[in-house]
Amino acid sequence: AVIGAATIRLNGGNPTLADGLHIARQNVGRIFLWAVFAGTVAMILRAIQERLGFLGKIVMGLVGIAWSLATYFVVPVLIYEKLGPWAAVKRSAHLFKTTWGETLVGGFSMGAIFVLAGFAGVLPIVLGAVLAGVAGLLIGLVVAVVYWIILGLVASAASSILIAALYRYATTGKVAEDFQGLPMFGTAPPRPGYGTPP
Repeated sequence: AVIGAATIRLNGGNPTLADGLHIARQNVGRIFLWAVFAGTVAMILRAIQERLGFLGKIVMGLVGIAWSLATYFVVPVLIYEKLGPWAAVKRSAHLFKTTWGETLVGGFSMGAIFVLAGFAGVLPIVLGAVLAGVAGLLIGLVVAVVYWIILGLVASAASSILIAALYRYATTGKVAEDFQGLPMFGTAPPRPGYGTPP
């Protein structure tokens, strides 16, 4: 829903919650199949990892990272290109290869921002313990948990918006006005290999 609404906004529209939910309902079948497919792959990787030694676990960890990168654009591909799970993985991997620099910079930058923001949740715990002892510690812990839950929801929404923006860039070479000037998109003209726009 967030990716659908974000794409409408990136294309100059003014999406509503209903617009995002409508797009999600239209693609619920493909998204469900993808969830089953991705869950199966994760179970297989985990089973293999448990059977291997230390070196094997490192190798499977790298395979897991590669899988995460290759599937970065799967959801918008499912929504806008109407592909099945495996075809969506191949398409997503192709889009990642054509924009790997922008995708990595964007992902790491956003991740760093929210990790740093997460550390702020420790502050009410420390202040509560210092100012009011055990009672303050418990209150601070509750405040921190609520803060981290809200931060997680915001991070998830922000990640979906970034994926939508990067997908638009990967398929059209266009940068939305709200994202112009950000280092992840650079100033280079569109490169060969961009796909069909949604």
